[in-house]
Amino acid sequence: PTLFAHFEENGEFYLVQEFIDGHDLNTEIVPGKKLSESSVITLLKDILEVLAVAHENQPNAAIHRDIKPANLMRRRQNGKIILIDFGAVREINQLIVNVNGGITTTIAIGTLGYVPNEQARGRPKLCSDVYAVGMMGIQALTGIGPLQLQEDLNTGEVIWRHLVPKINPKFADILEKMVRDRFSQRYQNAGEALQAILSLSQPTPPPQPPANSFIMVQRLMEVLGKLEHLNTECIVAVPGATMRSIVAMPIVSGIRRAFASGTSVFAWLLWLRNLRFSVLCFSDIIF
Repeated sequence: PTLFAHFEENGEFYLVQEFIDGHDLNTEIVPGKKLSESSVITLLKDILEVLAVAHENQPNAAIHRDIKPANLMRRRQNGKIILIDFGAVREINQLIVNVNGGITTTIAIGTLGYVPNEQARGRPKLCSDVYAVGMMGIQALTGIGPLQLQEDLNTGEVIWRHLVPKINPKFADILEKMVRDRFSQRYQNAGEALQAILSLSQPTPPPQPPANSFIMVQRLMEVLGKLEHLNTECIVAVPGATMRSIVAMPIVSGIRRAFASGTSVFAWLLWLRNLRFSVLCFSDIIF
């Protein structure tokens, strides 16, 4: 929203901003209430889309410094997320510069629980905002405020995954990267975190068989075709081939079942009806 004016009266600092008809996210992220995983993913996507615009505005990328449920509004008209007090942070910084005669000063703005260590030391980065958004996501999933979450005394990392045991591991990994204690290990801006969140909705492509698997199976079948006179009943394990590629080949009489195997050894075990077993290596024949 637009910052229209600011003034000080009786020792209090006031800001005049555009009115947003809606509610803040404190009405949605309620202590003791766990939101569904899909709801939290959608929420984070909506927040990061807004934040990414400010983070990508190079070379004047802006750090909000105080992202929390109370500073995020959902507009009543269309349900869109609005990040408030963004302009306030930039304006306050400018005021301090003017008062101090051009001395650049970083103000310690933020709310405990949503503020990472580098910001608490007065050195906020774009990924400091990412940390705050990640903590909001964990809060929404667990129903527990950030100050009530446990912390690993050795690493400084937030301990929370056991509170949501059925969470999608990929989503959990994204959240953990957003709230890493060391800022260098986080997503460096909202855009990077947004791309990670968006990847959750992209279908995982099925694994593709090696390019030569069909040729390999075909050659194997040709070799086995020459063994029909043995009247064999066998199980065939084909390195690197998939069940689909095996089933797609003409089935040689005498072969009852064929299974794919991840073995790297170019050998196939043939269980012969009249013998205990035999190991035939077709490496030289097929390759």
